[in-house]
Amino acid sequence: MSKFATRSLVVLVLGVLALIASPLAAQASTGDLTPSGAPSVSKGHDDATVAAGCEVKSKVAGLNVRRTASASATSIGQMQKGNTADAVCTGTKGGTYTACGVTFDQWIKVYWNGAWGYVASYCVDWYHD
Repeated sequence: MSKFATRSLVVLVLGVLALIASPLAAQASTGDLTPSGAPSVSKGHDDATVAAGCEVKSKVAGLNVRRTASASATSIGQMQKGNTADAVCTGTKGGTYTACGVTFDQWIKVYWNGAWGYVASYCVDWYHD
């Protein structure tokens, strides 16, 4: 094999590896908490898309469901310990919160009492069928 052909093969292999590694690196750098392999389907909640079988269960009483992914956002309701809600199967980076024993910035979009809102990711168990 010529020196040019060898160099071209190495460049091709490195390019393929970069394509594979890029989404994984992005996921690691954002702290994405997305369950893998979740197919998207519409559940009819205001035309938003949620993944089949994704839901959250509150670990605490009085968990605020916020209008946006921010601790200072208006609460649109509260989940009690054990309540479940349909959820989007991707975490959302938002404002930092201190709750449930941690300070963190990941939120989960949930459908609660007829509206979409966000809950602190550490305060819920996240399920995916």
